[in-house]
Amino acid sequence: MCVFDRPKTVALKWRRNGEVSEWNPVFACATLEMGIGVELCWPYRAQEKGAVENLVGFVKGSFFKVRRFQDAEDVEQQLGEWHREVNEERPCRATGVIPVVRLAEEAPRLRALKVRPEELALRIPVYVGPTGTVMHDGHAYSMPPEAISMPGTLYLYAERIRIVAGRHEAVHPRKFAPHEGSTLAAHRAALVAAVSGKRGGKGGKLAVGVFHPSLGASFPQRPALLSPTGCGRGSSTRDGGGSCCGYDRKGRSFFLRR
Repeated sequence: MCVFDRPKTVALKWRRNGEVSEWNPVFACATLEMGIGVELCWPYRAQEKGAVENLVGFVKGSFFKVRRFQDAEDVEQQLGEWHREVNEERPCRATGVIPVVRLAEEAPRLRALKVRPEELALRIPVYVGPTGTVMHDGHAYSMPPEAISMPGTLYLYAERIRIVAGRHEAVHPRKFAPHEGSTLAAHRAALVAAVSGKRGGKGGKLAVGVFHPSLGASFPQRPALLSPTGCGRGSSTRDGGGSCCGYDRKGRSFFLRR
């Protein structure tokens, strides 16, 4: 059983008697996956959060306010030393027992989590965009061109991303640097093959940007059907640099560049 406050990351709505009527979906999914019980503090009753607030005050008073730090590396080193002191050497003021000893006494009554932390994945609904990528937190992750325009689910792990859209699935290393993306070599090759029309001699589906003369900009549309030559059905031309322009079935112009 875990006790939580009521921020929006936990509960979105609750009734006047305090019963939660709408949970945060990400929080609800994580707690169900791990198999933990949830107990919330009552709204606007600060006295019920004493254990949490006291712990915050303890960390501030016994660590940050009584030490000096040179840099971030020094903070981490002193924090490790402080963890060993308060968990393995110093008796707790509330129980009079060293925490590591108390944990060993209570271990037989504790139940293991259903999912290990490294295997816990948050499930996020996504959409495979017109360029064959899924955007998450500012990072683009590639999918096969056949999955373009399909809804899917992104499984967010600590170090990796798994995307499932219909029968298509892709696993990527999770990206953290700003604007960094991940494109698998197989997806890049399949996308080039779809453009060049070399996939079994048949036309493939590829999403294109539609250029609107009055707007002077391109914006994503649903995939246009490509002919074996790589140009859309209708009037089309190909320049010498491997680019293709033409009109789709609704008469909208598009431009492809390889």
